[in-house]
Amino acid sequence: MSNKDYSNKDALKIALNIEKDGYDFYEAAAVKAKDEKVKKIFLMLANEEKRHLVWIRKIQDGLVNPMDYFISDEALVEDYLRRIIETRVFDTIDDVNKVMEDVKTDKDAIRLAMQFEKDSMDFFVKMSELTRNPDGQAAFKKLAGSEEHHLMELKRLQDNIANLENAIK
Repeated sequence: MSNKDYSNKDALKIALNIEKDGYDFYEAAAVKAKDEKVKKIFLMLANEEKRHLVWIRKIQDGLVNPMDYFISDEALVEDYLRRIIETRVFDTIDDVNKVMEDVKTDKDAIRLAMQFEKDSMDFFVKMSELTRNPDGQAAFKKLAGSEEHHLMELKRLQDNIANLENAIK
């Protein structure tokens, strides 16, 4: 693919990978979670990521004329996508499993999940800014909003755990 061939389809392929990574992570984190509330939130987030996968695939199927969906600044997109790929928390299920080996507590998993959601949200916001097509912009904005909601859920969970720990002390 040349520098000038980035389209919403390419961005949606990356979005699919991001959502798949999220699903794999939340499934693994739920299995490892010690607290039932944490496990429940991770399973809920895994289901959300699964719904996002289905939704993104439907969007991909609807992109009939790829020429209508090119992102406006190819050089900026290339640089941004390269940075996203280089800084992703994990790239494959093997990486998810490797990351999970280092997760010792529910708080560790929550912190990692929050970083993953923030990175995902940033990606979707940037793609919504770079695409020329209004449908593409709306799709990426919707995904960014979902990731922001996940981040808020995780922050509430993190705060609840901290409050419980402080109450015990």
